[in-house]
Amino acid sequence: MEKDSEMKLVNAVELKTVTGEVIKLEDEGLSLWTNPENGDMTYFTYRDGRISVKSPSDGKLQYQVLRKMKQLAEELEANVQGDDGEFY
Repeated sequence: MEKDSEMKLVNAVELKTVTGEVIKLEDEGLSLWTNPENGDMTYFTYRDGRISVKSPSDGKLQYQVLRKMKQLAEELEANVQGDDGEFY
């Protein structure tokens, strides 16, 4: 994390629902990635030796998140694997 200026360890996030309710998520491995190309932000979670991310449904943004996941995996000598066991 310290070497990646695009990632920031945040450990907690507060989100507001469409009804205005505030939901707080606390997790020691929660990090925020800011895409340097457009400023979009995506949360990554590290737990039990795995990095997880909720991939967006937007095709272009999904590609950018996957590219970041592959970069992190390469640095960690790991793989990017989907929910159904597929490798990217």
